[in-house]
Amino acid sequence: MNGEDVLTSMANTILFQSNNAKDFVWGSVKALHKEGVFRELFDSKWKKRWYNNYILINDCYVACTTPDGTDGDTIGMYDDEFLNDNFRVDGGILDVKKFAKAVNDVYADRYKVVIEEDNFKLIKLQNKKQITPIVEVPAMTSQDYQYMAAIKTKPFLILGGFSGTGKSIAVKSLAFATCPCDGYLNASETTPGNYLLLSVKPNWHDATEITGFRSSVNHNYYVTDYMKFVIKAKMYEDQNVPFFVCLDEMNLAPVEEYFADFLSVIESRTKRQDGRIVTDALISKSVFNDSNYADDFNIFLELGIHPTIEVNDLTEFNAQLKASEEEAFYQEQWLVDELKEHGMTIPQNLIVIGTVNMDDTTNSFSRKVIDRAMTFETVVGEFDVDDYFADGSGILMEYCQKPSKGELYISDEVRATDLDSNYLNDKEKKQIIDFINNINKDLDGTPFQISYRILNETILLYRSKKEIDHIIGSGFELGVEFSLDLNDIFDDILMQKILPRIEGDYDKCHTAIENLSRRAKDSEWKRSIDKLAFMERRFGPDKSGFTSFWN
Repeated sequence: MNGEDVLTSMANTILFQSNNAKDFVWGSVKALHKEGVFRELFDSKWKKRWYNNYILINDCYVACTTPDGTDGDTIGMYDDEFLNDNFRVDGGILDVKKFAKAVNDVYADRYKVVIEEDNFKLIKLQNKKQITPIVEVPAMTSQDYQYMAAIKTKPFLILGGFSGTGKSIAVKSLAFATCPCDGYLNASETTPGNYLLLSVKPNWHDATEITGFRSSVNHNYYVTDYMKFVIKAKMYEDQNVPFFVCLDEMNLAPVEEYFADFLSVIESRTKRQDGRIVTDALISKSVFNDSNYADDFNIFLELGIHPTIEVNDLTEFNAQLKASEEEAFYQEQWLVDELKEHGMTIPQNLIVIGTVNMDDTTNSFSRKVIDRAMTFETVVGEFDVDDYFADGSGILMEYCQKPSKGELYISDEVRATDLDSNYLNDKEKKQIIDFINNINKDLDGTPFQISYRILNETILLYRSKKEIDHIIGSGFELGVEFSLDLNDIFDDILMQKILPRIEGDYDKCHTAIENLSRRAKDSEWKRSIDKLAFMERRFGPDKSGFTSFWN
């Protein structure tokens, strides 16, 4: 990527910045002149005539005329060459705020002066081609709230089912429902900016399509779409905007081969004292501290991090970086520093959802993958004329004026043991522990017994549902079913975490299915009853078949 590409791909470009008021005003004047737009400011209502050989814009002393103080009219203010070496910043009081007001008024959405503490910036704004939202609020279904609670419990979901059941569309719909209309994320009619589709290929036998790789030939680093998306998500992390990665057909290749690093890092999530959830590095910090890259390669610009100065030549830009130990060359300097210190971690607002078709052309999942995900099966029930031909058919593919709150999705707890000891009452604690122990009794003697991870996620799913109920209040859509009953939570856990692990022949699975069926009927776990009956039928009349959770 060359300097021109960097500038055209940026949301905003800093044309000039300084911590010195005089230098900033004069530098901005020169920058606007170079852009060919200064005359608009000079001809605007904010311009005043000469005052003792000074040019004043909104009472701000922009520049004086020639050093010897000759009449400014002889300079020829409408000549493109009037800004030459004869102009200089001179004495007098510079009111930068007044200058900023004039610039921001005249140039509106094209240029903007931003005044920060001890720093002044002239920013060129990208032309915003944004889609105006028509829908006021997203209309969520009962299934959407099931996804929402699972995501808030753990930001890694698997949506399984046969082809054509709307798995990928469901992920994009969640992105539309949460995408803010800020002029950048709502720039595409078809794809919200907080959504990334990664189509898994059968030849993915390592992590290079996710985490990139070092090239020994070009002396650079192959930066993936996933890496760029993570950087964009980090820029919106403090704004609580959920970012969705859809791993489409994720089991076309063996998941453990290309996604092992992510599966390990997702389990390293830790809640800091300030409430932020952090992870170990998915990509080592050595990648971002490498000093042996080619002279015409800059990994931070490749990732979409914006330079503070115009980049016309990457070799020259990188040379400036190496020569300077203090100057900040990136607008998101905090992010550059984070990558150098910690590597690329998984931001708290990043949600990964894999879609899978379980048929003869795909790879099956190991229990390692199932254990680390919240699993759903997408099914198609009986079609209804009124529902199918209704406006939108229940699928949101539009931006919303008031998108769903990010707090409804973003996970804010990792371990149930970190919750207040009084969060669960004694009855609830006993119910949950009894549930886990009883399930393990039913699975005794099989390879499907469960561990602390499922106990932890049972409690967190219960908490997530209570948090969502608290945030939504009385705002649930008509007809939405959203239960906080612990017995329904147990049904959810059985469907999302336990039954997907059961797979094999009659001798391996029948005892577990029979025991769980009995308990499901006694406990009135309605969805689990139906699924267990389906799994039992798959053995066939002669018990020679192979069963699994998936249709």
